[in-house]
Amino acid sequence: MSDVYLIEVEGRSVGLVARDRDARGYRFHAALPEFYTIDSQLFRTPDEARLAARKIAEGRHGSVRKAA
Repeated sequence: MSDVYLIEVEGRSVGLVARDRDARGYRFHAALPEFYTIDSQLFRTPDEARLAARKIAEGRHGSVRKAA
């Protein structure tokens, strides 16, 4: 399994996740300001990070409300 994954949403690279061995998960590193809300957040899998980023992108378009 890889240690770093690029996270793409709607055809844009929005950040990456890198394995955090101490925390036993993947830490998100935002590449765009609208994704700073999840910057440094720990996810169990890269797919969980991708889902969180997708929710942010969908909220930006008004199609899905962001969870509180």
